[in-house]
Amino acid sequence: MADDSSETSDESLDATSEKFDPLKALYSSKVQLSSTNVPIYDNIAKFESVLKGICHTQTKVCRMH
Repeated sequence: MADDSSETSDESLDATSEKFDPLKALYSSKVQLSSTNVPIYDNIAKFESVLKGICHTQTKVCRMH
């Protein structure tokens, strides 16, 4: 396994990298988030509905299709 200080390790913890490893990021204490002012979603379905414009987080209004 790669050393935690290696370039590969850093890229695997960078969410913007093509080498991002989400499982490793979940268990690492060295992950640095690019922003702390982001919405938190209860689940993937909620995120997807906001992404598609079906639901708006600021107004908490959801359109049914």
